[in-house]
Amino acid sequence: MSSPTPRTPAVTCVALESEGLPAPPKKPYSGLVRSLAEDTAPEAERVLIDLWRRASPARKCRMIASVNLAGRALALAGLRARHPLDSPEQLRRRLADLWLGPDLAAKAYDRSVDDERA
Repeated sequence: MSSPTPRTPAVTCVALESEGLPAPPKKPYSGLVRSLAEDTAPEAERVLIDLWRRASPARKCRMIASVNLAGRALALAGLRARHPLDSPEQLRRRLADLWLGPDLAAKAYDRSVDDERA
């Protein structure tokens, strides 16, 4: 049994071009795109990109969520190393400053981490 043919997007190339956006490529990955990682063989990269393209939307969402969680854990570890005396709440606020930016974090929280220390 062959794998299912990918569905075409609901948005047509004509609609994209009328909005001033470039049309998607008409053929699969051709190797003309810049490499994702210099230490990866081109054939291995083509296989990886093909796997990403064939992944279901649910699988892609799980991959993105996993990367987001890993990024958050790394950022939090860095904050703990730089601010070892901060409480978990203060660290979460510092993470919000990094993740959301200080302006949006200030809107989401009543006060800044510096205000809590005073």
